[in-house]
Amino acid sequence: MTNRPNAQQYKEEMQDLINKTEKLRQVIVTRLHGLCVSYPETPIAKQADLGGTIIKAKSLIPANRSKDYIKDLPFDTQIKFIETIEKFLAEQNPVKQLSINF
Repeated sequence: MTNRPNAQQYKEEMQDLINKTEKLRQVIVTRLHGLCVSYPETPIAKQADLGGTIIKAKSLIPANRSKDYIKDLPFDTQIKFIETIEKFLAEQNPVKQLSINF
């Protein structure tokens, strides 16, 4: 006889997934916010409709340094901006840290 999950177990599992997703979203928002505050002059995008105007990381941080604007960005955009900043920083500092392979 197999032990099938019941409705309460499904409910608990779903709530656990929701909690983990929200926690991950908070980590991503905090990471992007930290990068934007630390490296405000980093270019993150080009606005094609304004003749290729470069948008910098500081444009994501309002005067009160709130994370609200970043929270409202779509998940894919948040990840894209983090990748863009990390790539830019890696290009600025070509020294690579050695890693140990086991």
